[in-house]
Amino acid sequence: MLLVSRPAALFGAAESLDAVGVAAALGGAVFSGLAYVLVRRLARREHPDVIVFYFPLIAVPVLAPWAYAEWRDPTFEEWLILGALGVATQAGQVLLTRGIARVPAGRAMTIGYVQIAFAALWGVTLYGEPITAFTAGGAALVAGAAWALR
Repeated sequence: MLLVSRPAALFGAAESLDAVGVAAALGGAVFSGLAYVLVRRLARREHPDVIVFYFPLIAVPVLAPWAYAEWRDPTFEEWLILGALGVATQAGQVLLTRGIARVPAGRAMTIGYVQIAFAALWGVTLYGEPITAFTAGGAALVAGAAWALR
């Protein structure tokens, strides 16, 4: 993470990423890891579908005030896209939860590191961001850790 974010305190005048964005990414990684471990533990007692059901049961009421504050009515096409995204997300979450219930969380989630390659590819193609040696080195370290966990 240090190689990718390049904090100015460690790398001097090198261009560093926004601290809030880096903190959000680190927080997301920590909470995702906690969620996977909790899902694995809960799967010993609960059916995976029950575990998946509780996420929207808690998330929707907690996040509804922010959604309401920014709400705008979707068009018919946008409702179709939102519906398709909802179905795909639900199916993916059910399958992910069932997979985590069957194998250790660390091993189950190593495939998630493929997102590093997609993020780099999208950064290059959509935003014109170059892949630096620091980014490639950080990605190599993460891929090596994923390989070691297999």
